[in-house]
Amino acid sequence: MEELINHELLLQEAKNRGFDRDRAFLERVERFKERSLLERLRIEEVDTLVKVTMEEMKAYYAANAATFTVPGEFRASHILVKTQEEAFDLKKRLAQGRTSRRWPGRSHWISTQGTRRRPRVHQEGPDDAAI
Repeated sequence: MEELINHELLLQEAKNRGFDRDRAFLERVERFKERSLLERLRIEEVDTLVKVTMEEMKAYYAANAATFTVPGEFRASHILVKTQEEAFDLKKRLAQGRTSRRWPGRSHWISTQGTRRRPRVHQEGPDDAAI
């Protein structure tokens, strides 16, 4: 009950401040009304006439599965390599866009934490410094 009262009080305050007469607000309301009318027309004119069975949907999906999938992607923020030379080489290839998902060797570590602007390449070992 208290939630309903608070809702009504806040609604009254918004109206008192003139929010319901604001031009941008009224334009949004008009766009909402238009979308709602079009949706109702679509439901009555299209959805009631078109009937698709579950089997037809499954067959369509099976025939067009590639259009429903997104290629896997990842964003590396840390890459751990064994040597400084390998780190500089990898950094150069990253800058040139010449890297693939398959990193050579097993010493690379990729983390999604860290910088958002570019991958950071790290050298494996006690001097684990960012390159």
